[in-house]
Amino acid sequence: MKASTKPVLILVAGLVMFLGSAVWFGLPQVKRAAQIGAAGRARLQLAHWSRAAEAYREAHGALPSGEGSAVLEALREDPVSRQALAGNGAPDKWLRDPWGTIWQIRDRARVEVRSAGPNRQFDDEDDLSSLTLGTNRTGAD
Repeated sequence: MKASTKPVLILVAGLVMFLGSAVWFGLPQVKRAAQIGAAGRARLQLAHWSRAAEAYREAHGALPSGEGSAVLEALREDPVSRQALAGNGAPDKWLRDPWGTIWQIRDRARVEVRSAGPNRQFDDEDDLSSLTLGTNRTGAD
């Protein structure tokens, strides 16, 4: 019986070492992959909110007044922008970007939708913007 347990112990020890090293060395890569996935989801959501904001502004001449979630709620309640969201398959629960920050929508010469990015701070280098991602078509046609 002892002779048959030795290969099993060696196999288990090898498996534990393999899994331990995979977790130890692979964890930063898993975290990076999650951030890349979050950035992709943010770009998709940003494009949807940008289209909804553009549709609202085209129909009403300006974006709804207010800031943060008040603007997003107004866009969700408006039939024109709601149709733009639904037409793109966007769930209306996307009030926050993948990192948990409420989307920021600015009414300028072109509508700008912003995400604060992974650090959750606006107006720095990791922000995502509809103007720099090319998702805003107002004035570009």
